[in-house]
Amino acid sequence: MKNRTEHSRSNAVAAIANFIILLPTQFVLRYFIAKNFGSSYMGLSGLFSSILSFLNLADLGIGVSISYALYQPLSDKNINLISSLMRLYKKIYVSIAFLIFFLGICLLPFLTYFTNGKYVGVGNIYIIFILMLASSASTYLFAYNQSLLVADQRNDVVLWTSAIANSIILIVEVVIIHIQHSIYGYLSATILLSLLYNFLLSIFVNKRYEFTSNYDPISPKIKLELIHNTIGNSLSRISGVVVTGSDNILISMFVGLSAVGQYANYSIVISVLQRFLSQLFNSIQGSIGNFGVNRNGEQGERLFFELQFINYWIVSIISTGILFCINPLILTRIIHTRFNIGIPHNFGPILVLLWCSQTKMYCFC
Repeated sequence: MKNRTEHSRSNAVAAIANFIILLPTQFVLRYFIAKNFGSSYMGLSGLFSSILSFLNLADLGIGVSISYALYQPLSDKNINLISSLMRLYKKIYVSIAFLIFFLGICLLPFLTYFTNGKYVGVGNIYIIFILMLASSASTYLFAYNQSLLVADQRNDVVLWTSAIANSIILIVEVVIIHIQHSIYGYLSATILLSLLYNFLLSIFVNKRYEFTSNYDPISPKIKLELIHNTIGNSLSRISGVVVTGSDNILISMFVGLSAVGQYANYSIVISVLQRFLSQLFNSIQGSIGNFGVNRNGEQGERLFFELQFINYWIVSIISTGILFCINPLILTRIIHTRFNIGIPHNFGPILVLLWCSQTKMYCFC
């Protein structure tokens, strides 16, 4: 059986490999979308993604709280309590999925307000939003299974399978976009293939952990901890989404969707790097949780601050690199020449400086 160090090493290698595999796919997919659907759709996609990030606040950090509650029973191999927590997790997340979809449907009459009534592009904005909404809500139907693997220090399974699945999904998406030129086909394929991947991963988790039907009652202490941690996580999630998720909405409302598409040329680079850092530190999350339940609080606190210190310096170095390299290297050589999307450079340095500051705050939190 692997120890914490070996698990952390395996998970970190998987995170790096996942990043290397998926980084080119982001730009390949963006190239075909820009070529076939234009900058207006790219702006619309960015706008709807920001709106959906606010709807996703419905989970209020409950998933993170339940994942934290899993560390102790996983260490004790208490299958009955794990089964009880996962049963609760499933009920909550299925309810959240339907809640997000319902709230999204309620927003349909107001979409033209967010787009400033100026969308001229492929597809109907209402159908596009419903498909993107369904894609977002459906992720909650099986997400709890991934959280169990992460809590059990097996994030490498999630990352490797995700890399393979996303590569297959990319190929299918590119074929549909290039051959059919159908935005609805592209979004529908994304939903169906993502559901299939999550369903297969769910079957793997159920077989691996052999959940029992003998559920241990969740103690009042654990329930109190769940409530306490959910309140703290909800405040963190709300502040994070307000900072990072409102920019596309405001730009669309006051400037236009084309500006959102131009803005996305910068933000996609930073979001990819943020995702990599998130995956890298999430790869050791389960090991840290296992460490915390098997050592005293002082040792756990010391480890936490050491990791925060490392995180801060990594983000600082990456942010400095973005500040000096993103305009001359990424925008002029790749996006402008390959994607044929012109970006005015007179506002670049100011925006990049703000993005670097935002990146540091987002990753350090």
